[in-house]
Amino acid sequence: MASRTAFRPNLQVEIYRSGSEIRRFADAEAAIAAAAAALGPIALQIAEEPLASKFGPLSIVAFETSKGTPRHCLAFVRAYDNPRLQLSGWFCQGGALSIERSTLACALDRLRLLFAGSEPKVGALFAQAELNRSFCGQRDPILASTPKYKLLWKALATRPEPRRMGR
Repeated sequence: MASRTAFRPNLQVEIYRSGSEIRRFADAEAAIAAAAAALGPIALQIAEEPLASKFGPLSIVAFETSKGTPRHCLAFVRAYDNPRLQLSGWFCQGGALSIERSTLACALDRLRLLFAGSEPKVGALFAQAELNRSFCGQRDPILASTPKYKLLWKALATRPEPRRMGR
């Protein structure tokens, strides 16, 4: 029998503000394959429809892991030109369960910017995204601001402390 930790969901989000080290961001499949290399992504399937989120439409790629505990994952990526920024990551679940698109959209709906420093365009991007927030599919935040997505709450409860970036 598999241990309980083998089925624990895993959510990872990366916000990459590029400098002059790259000319453009890679396409969705290549960006996700490179970012998830430690998981050994296999059977990548690009979704025909993007995921609607507060950050706009996100390219979605479903994959399975070949390293460590076998998992089903749903990865996402979106690149912006102004500011030059890429939002990417994945949400994985072990066992026979697949990640629902609505659960991933809800997780991203809860993402917010705490500090933009001297980057007003990044702050503006997140402020605009907050205006587009769907409150996890419930447009009325007073009636239902955050519905209970059990898988999402498990991932949030077991997340490690965020890395702090220095100046």
